[in-house]
Amino acid sequence: MPLYVIPFRDGSLPTQPPHSLPALSNFDVIENLNAGQLREYCTGYGYPAGNPAQMRARIKTAIGKD
Repeated sequence: MPLYVIPFRDGSLPTQPPHSLPALSNFDVIENLNAGQLREYCTGYGYPAGNPAQMRARIKTAIGKD
């Protein structure tokens, strides 16, 4: 199935500047995001930050992969 980038709430793309975050091409990428990247993804998708496990779950929900 084809993958595509899910824009942030403001319409910006997380993989493009000014964010330049890793593309979420599989669950391993999400599992390997550092704390700053997790926070930025959560903020961009409109979720509060939390502990790393919570943020990973929220990102998976945001991109429809929970």
